[in-house]
Order: sequence, then structure tokens, then C-alpha cells
Amino acid sequence: MGGDRLITDGRGWNRIMARPKIFRVGRTLIGASGDTWIHNVLRAMDLSCLDKGDLENAIYGEFQPRFMDVLKNHGYLEQVNGRMIVPAVLVVASCEGIYEIDRFGAIDHYADPYGAIGTGMMPALGAMFATGRGLSPRERIQIALRAAEAFAEGVRGPFDILSTKE
Repeated sequence: MGGDRLITDGRGWNRIMARPKIFRVGRTLIGASGDTWIHNVLRAMDLSCLDKGDLENAIYGEFQPRFMDVLKNHGYLEQVNGRMIVPAVLVVASCEGIYEIDRFGAIDHYADPYGAIGTGMMPALGAMFATGRGLSPRERIQIALRAAEAFAEGVRGPFDILSTKE
């Protein structure tokens, strides 16, 4: 899993975070788009359910409902046209697969062995698709991050890369 450290607010200011947007919970990796508050919430939550094996059941049964409750209890869910909107997109990955929790709180399990979220999603996905053979996962992620930085104004290094195998 890879990520940049740029935070934008949509009004023209940017800043680089000191801490990575991606982190490890045992053998599971988690990352998020969105502002600093989302990253602080994730780091403060008890995420041990994500490292017990059976990642899919942990995400559906424990993590996502708890995450949504924390956002709701702190007034951080936005309501648009009667739907609650999460101000971030999350990715949770392990050797069992890659899962995304979207802005509506819906959970998707990626069919491909790669994915991307955030501002640089499209160039990163293109780079991952195009480098599907002959390169290591780390090399593919580095290329995807560089492509995202080159073609998306909301992506900037430094870049962080974590592996489920480390």
C-alpha cells in the first residue's frame, strides 16, 4: 500500500502531513483519503479486530459499524439529500484482499489485486494496470504514486509504502 502526505481543503491551501496516511495494524494495512481529522480518528480507534484473521467479517461486523458510530457521535458525518456522507474514503488491505469503505459507508471488495483512492486514483490505477508484469509490487506502487503526483494536483510526496509481508 502506498500513499502521499498532502492534505488539501478544496479551497486552495495544501500542507504536508508529518505522519503517513497509511499505517499497519498487525498484518493489515489501512489508509484513508480526507483530512487530518479522519487520520486522527483512525489512529485513536481500537483496530485490533482487523488483525484477527477473517478480514471480511471484521470489516463488515466490527470495523465499519464502529467507524461510522465514531463519526456520527462526533458530528463528522455530513448529510446530503438525506444520505449520510463520510468525509473520507478508506482502504483496508491484507493478504486476504483489498476492501474500500466509500463516502456512503458502503464496503467494496476489490476484484483486482490493486486499487487506489483519493485525488490521484485514476492515474494510479492506470499505472498499476500498465505495470502488471515483470515488476515487484513495491516498484509498481512507486510508479503509481509518481504518476498520481504528475497528473493530479492533490498528490505530493513524500511517499510512504507498506507491505502486508513485512
